[in-house]
Amino acid sequence: MYVFILLLILISSLLINTKANKGKKLYLIFNFSVFAIISGLRGETVGIDTTHYIYNFETISTYGIDTILSYYDSDVANSYLMKLVSCLH
Repeated sequence: MYVFILLLILISSLLINTKANKGKKLYLIFNFSVFAIISGLRGETVGIDTTHYIYNFETISTYGIDTILSYYDSDVANSYLMKLVSCLH
């Protein structure tokens, strides 16, 4: 996997003209997209805390907006963001 990522970055740096500002933006967007896709498509068992985040997401998606504040007072912004994403899901 790491070899694949390294090859993508290397090939994109060779193919995209990074001398121009438009090329720099395209290079950045392309490589960011690769990392975002790889991070987003990882399995539930990858990482120690992934199952905990999945549990929190599923729990918060069932709560109302007013209930979130009483249960998750330490990380309110993240909890409301998860609620917003669950509404869009």
